[in-house]
Amino acid sequence: MTRPLAVAHAGGAGHGPENTLLAISRALALGAHAIEVDVRLTSDQLPVLMHDATVDRTTDGHGPISSLAWDDVRSLNTGEGEKVPSLAEAAKLVAGRALLIAELKVAGGAHAIAQALIPTVGPEGAQVWSFLPQALEELAQVAPSFPRTLLVSGRDVQQWPCPLQTALRLEAIGIAIEHTALEGDIAQDVKRAGLELFAWTIDEPEEIARALDLGVDGIVSNYPDRVLALVGQHRGR
Repeated sequence: MTRPLAVAHAGGAGHGPENTLLAISRALALGAHAIEVDVRLTSDQLPVLMHDATVDRTTDGHGPISSLAWDDVRSLNTGEGEKVPSLAEAAKLVAGRALLIAELKVAGGAHAIAQALIPTVGPEGAQVWSFLPQALEELAQVAPSFPRTLLVSGRDVQQWPCPLQTALRLEAIGIAIEHTALEGDIAQDVKRAGLELFAWTIDEPEEIARALDLGVDGIVSNYPDRVLALVGQHRGR
């Protein structure tokens, strides 16, 4: 796949309600190389697309997603007439068109995550990212063929090189770092370790350009079309 990748954050949240099939469809139409979605579990252990621990901000419902069954969650309105999709529904939409990146917001659902991805995208068409080493460890035990990437916040970077050592211990293929904390020496460390390097979440053109200058393998953005445009300019220099 062409590098650097333009990764649509939360399904392409700049072009539709976050983590919905509508946003994903629009991001795919714009040519996004990869679709990143946030994954949590319902009370009946179904993986669904949801960033927050509660449904309050992004839907017309209330309460923790972990306390709601799938039948209740699927009835919620997320805006523009969209419903909360399951991970399996998102995988079916993305399969064969882009890379699907499932960000695990919780541990304990590795088997359900794998079962949602295997029938459609499979390990060849999906990656699993998480801030939680435990979630990546669980996935490695259940479905080791799925590539894994460790997410690193700006606060985590203050403990460098600990995040890099964690990624290597987890046998991750990459690290995704909060863009405001990504500097040249850190980028070089990641590359020397043989890992892929992603920067998140970048919407401003000048910051996208800075990440490209650092040699990242992918940029996570609410506006993947902006990344695509700047990648083209960067190659033409």
